[in-house]
Amino acid sequence: LDLAHHIHTLLFEQDTVIFPDFVGFVSSYNPASVDYVQGIIYPPSKALVLNERLTTNDGVLEHFVRTKFELTGDEARQVIVDFIDGMKAALDRGEIVLFPKVGRLYKNYERKLQFLQENTNFNQDAFGLPSVQFYPILRSRDSGERVSDAAAPITEKKMVGKAKTMA
Repeated sequence: LDLAHHIHTLLFEQDTVIFPDFVGFVSSYNPASVDYVQGIIYPPSKALVLNERLTTNDGVLEHFVRTKFELTGDEARQVIVDFIDGMKAALDRGEIVLFPKVGRLYKNYERKLQFLQENTNFNQDAFGLPSVQFYPILRSRDSGERVSDAAAPITEKKMVGKAKTMA
C-alpha cells in the first residue's frame, strides 16, 4: 500500500500526522492576508511544518490505515513500518519523496530533512476559496471622487533597452 497518496485525506481531519520513529507533520492556522504589492487577497489556510522531534506513535496513522484498508492492528503497523523504511531508504539515496496534494520531502545538501508544501489548503472552513486579485481605485484628495482605476499589473514582460547581437 502506498500511504503517500492517502496522507492528504488524513491532514484534512487531523492537525498532526506522525510517522512513528521518524518525523511528523504539524499544521498551523494562517489567517487571511493581503499582498498589497501584487494586489492579491489570500484566504485563511493551514500551513504544514515538518517536525523531526515528533516521533512518538500517537496511533492516529495506525487507526487511519486500519479503517481505510480494513486491516488488523498488526497488519496496519507493518504497512506503516514498511512505508517509513521505504521513505528513509529513498531519502538516503538522495531521492525526493512525493506526497500528492501535500508536498515533497527531501534531504538538502547538508543531509537535513526539508519539506516543501504544495498549495493545497487543508483548512476545511476555507477549502476551495481562491485567491482574489484586486486593483486599487485612485481618488482625488480634494473631493474624494473617483478619478480612475489604477493601472492593471503588467502580465507580459517586455525587454527594456536595445537588444545586443553577438557577431
